Amino acid sequence: MTKRRDPTDELNPTAEGENKTETVEFGNRFLTDKDQVFEHNACNRDNVEPSAEHLEHAKNIVLKQAENPVEDSEKVAFDEKANEFWNKFYNNNENKFFKNRNWLNLEFPEIFIGKEGDELEEDFNILELGCGVGNTTFPLLEANPNPKFKVFTTDFSSTAIDVLKQHPLYDNDRCKAFVWDMTATELPEIIEPNSLDCILMIFAFSAVHPKNWKQTIDNLLKMLKPGGQVLFRDYGRFDLAQLRFKKGRYVQDNFYVRGDGTQVYFFTEDELREIFDPSKFTEKQLGVDRRLIVNRAQKVQMHRVWIQGKWIKKADEE
Repeated sequence: MTKRRDPTDELNPTAEGENKTETVEFGNRFLTDKDQVFEHNACNRDNVEPSAEHLEHAKNIVLKQAENPVEDSEKVAFDEKANEFWNKFYNNNENKFFKNRNWLNLEFPEIFIGKEGDELEEDFNILELGCGVGNTTFPLLEANPNPKFKVFTTDFSSTAIDVLKQHPLYDNDRCKAFVWDMTATELPEIIEPNSLDCILMIFAFSAVHPKNWKQTIDNLLKMLKPGGQVLFRDYGRFDLAQLRFKKGRYVQDNFYVRGDGTQVYFFTEDELREIFDPSKFTEKQLGVDRRLIVNRAQKVQMHRVWIQGKWIKKADEE
């Protein structure tokens, strides 16, 4: 399963941090004067803690969403036909929907080790899950021209992979793109067990049904080298996108279906700590990244919430 920006993100081009230009690292910039909130648009700048009133309001919205869920028969269809919805999405949008993630070097500097002049004694192998049409893949390849820097990139949508392979920067010697469902019980043939230095999961895991989380994590463990790491960024609990869902979109706790049939989950830090089993992974980073969207004319505040994490596979996990 793969990823997409939710409908509210179309109104906010910085929704996934894709237009970041600051040099301040994740979680290190704060709105210190709440009285100044309407003086400047704080979107994508300030790590604003929500008020108790906002959190209570958000909880009440989610409770009301749960009162009008998706019909049980439709839940099955959305899950079983997920690839059809993603293919339709990419047929309609091709490479025009997402912006290139040029902020990667700020948040994930550990994968920028193949730059010009850098020496790699052996291949450095990265797998991107839910790659879409290559908005992470191609910035990575451009920034890391070392021929030993290898990118495996996969998506649930065959249409997305077809579009990616048509990109002028696609280089079959350094990049292998293929169709694969990260929840599958079989690993992709192209990936050897214990062979990956890094796995990227950027707005991808949220598309996975909770019943398939364990299988997905088992797959990561099988593919990563001991000491290899997972770099993660995705939607957080009570994000604006979650609170904007209307009647008939609630599938189960914090899991929704969008108008185009694709699905999305909104995580908490505690959930991710449990999902990435501490007996198998060492937590390197985990935190909530908050951004405040301000409508100055109407004096409205809207909160974006994302979660970013880094985990290292323990050496005794073969």
